[in-house]
Amino acid sequence: MSEQVINEIAYYLSHESVKPSVYIGYTRKAFFAKDDPEFRLTFDSKILNQLVKDIVNYDDKIFSGRRQIVLYQANLDKFRYNIELKNQLLATNDAVIALCNKYDLVNGIGLNVDDSRIYKTKNWLGSNLHGFSLMEVRSTLKKEG
Repeated sequence: MSEQVINEIAYYLSHESVKPSVYIGYTRKAFFAKDDPEFRLTFDSKILNQLVKDIVNYDDKIFSGRRQIVLYQANLDKFRYNIELKNQLLATNDAVIALCNKYDLVNGIGLNVDDSRIYKTKNWLGSNLHGFSLMEVRSTLKKEG
């Protein structure tokens, strides 16, 4: 990777916050397009969403094993370097964290926040990868002090 690319990435990151969803989308694209000479790096979520849709050899069974690791690392980086967010996460103590979105069965619980079923995990329709990732990050940050 050239020094110019590294400088551009550093500049972007010093001015913008990268959302974990962008981090995951990029990782998915990079994993399946690593031999593609047209592959480009971007943190722009609009461009990245289109790139992810265009992945030719995408296999969710393969990527699902990496998704949680990538999500954890993206969230850990986000909360390590933003003290305000870190303090908010740590303030949740040992509460269960869930992404309430009835349309998201992978990162969320598949239920909206106004649905009374959200209070019992056995009622969740989704995997809640994002919520579990945040709880793991919280645990790591507590150990780091």
